[in-house]
Order: sequence, then C-alpha cells, then structure tokens
Amino acid sequence: MCPKNTIERFAKKKSQVQKKSLVKDKNSINLTLENRYKNLFELTNDALFIISIDGIYLEVNQRASDMLGYPIDELIGKSAFEFIAPEDNSNAKNVLASLQQGKAFPLYERNFIRKNGEVFPAEINVSVVFDNDGNPVYIQSAVRDISGRKKIELEQIRSEEKYRALFMLANDGIVVIDVETGIIVDANPEFERQT
Repeated sequence: MCPKNTIERFAKKKSQVQKKSLVKDKNSINLTLENRYKNLFELTNDALFIISIDGIYLEVNQRASDMLGYPIDELIGKSAFEFIAPEDNSNAKNVLASLQQGKAFPLYERNFIRKNGEVFPAEINVSVVFDNDGNPVYIQSAVRDISGRKKIELEQIRSEEKYRALFMLANDGIVVIDVETGIIVDANPEFERQT
C-alpha cells in the first residue's frame, strides 16, 4: 500500500503536468492564430495598413510597400498624409477626425502618391479597433489600387460619347426600338427630320 504523502505528491505532480500541458496548448493556439493572422496579412491582394490613432503607419504589408513604391521600413513611422494626394488631404484629415470619434465609414475612394510621383486612385475600407473599455487603439485599413478599373471606366465613357456623337450627327435617320415593347426609345435628329 502506498503512503498517503506519496499519493498526494503524485496527484500534485499530475496536476502540475496537466497545467503545463494546458499552458503549452494555449501557447500553441496563440501561435497558430498569430501565424494565421500573419499569413492573411501578407497574402492578401490588398495593401493593408495598421495606423496609429494619430495617423502614423505602425505596420504595413508587402502589398502596401509594392503599391506605394517604398520599402516597408521606410513606410513605418511615417504619417499616412505623406502618401495622400494634396487634393485629398483635407478630406483625409476629416476622415481621421471622424474615426478618432468612433464613426464608421463605408468604402470610399482617395488618390495616393507613389514614390515616383505618380498619383493613382484607390478604394479604401477603414475601421477603428477598440480596446475592451471602448477606447480607440489603432486604425486598420485595406487599400486597393483601382487604376485599372478607372481606366476601363474612362474608356467606356469615351466610347459612349463617341457612339452618341456618331448617332446624333449621322446623315441617316437612326432609331432605337425596345424589342419587347416596340416603343421607340431614342432617335437621332436626322430621323426626326425625315418623319
């Protein structure tokens, strides 16, 4: 038969091993979450910025570095306003003041400046992260370069303007009819003159 103090020491040792195992499991979970966050932060196609409440870059991903043309270490510690086109700076300061007050913003657009001086349009998704007491801790922002989309939109507008000009100035009468209703939805001046 085992002495009572041996059983107690065994139980105490077992409890210590279990506690160490739980701490190890918790640390492993935290490490897994941290790795998951880091992977998401680096693998996204959007430029990600962690910004202080005062507007200073605290952390950026590689996509942000590529988009702005600066190495990551040159972006960290800089004011976000240094990379915003001058015509958008006033609005950017208003957005920051509103974020500091805890207001939320829908997706919006702003012009940024690359290291080479090129100005480009971007779409921004921004929010404030609060601590458990409801105090703002930092701002997180996802920024997407929309230069390609804006170029396509501009080409589409030019194409529509060109079509409209040809339509309006044509020497032949042109009419557009809704095929479902048979109603004339548009006619050029020459068609109106002929009828």
